[in-house]
Amino acid sequence: MKSGNRRLRLVLALGLLAAIATTVFVVAGGPQRLQLAVQSELYGNVPSLRGCTDSPLKSTVQAELARENPFLIRDDIYDAGAWSLDPCPDRAHIRVDFAGTDARRQLEAYLAGAGTWEPTSGWTWRGIPVSLINV
Repeated sequence: MKSGNRRLRLVLALGLLAAIATTVFVVAGGPQRLQLAVQSELYGNVPSLRGCTDSPLKSTVQAELARENPFLIRDDIYDAGAWSLDPCPDRAHIRVDFAGTDARRQLEAYLAGAGTWEPTSGWTWRGIPVSLINV
């Protein structure tokens, strides 16, 4: 009987520990960080994970890029423009399509000085989310 109680306590303790670890992982932005890491390591992409409410109006993004588009700095960067978000077409972020790790390094070097990195949502430039997409 005592061994049955020990096993039950052990199972309950392990279950509680797993629940606490899962909660900490989610609260600390674990799923977003994991998605950024997978996209970055497997595909060379650095997507923006900002949603509709955290993204500016598409017209704001277009106006800012018309004023200055520093992302078109190399021949292997094919495009940099406002990209509408699927569930909310009036909101946008900047999508930069590039080819190769050298272009990504240069883009990230620029963003390190002119933008902001947030581990759970990616790069922003002048408050606008930026996605770096290896094409």
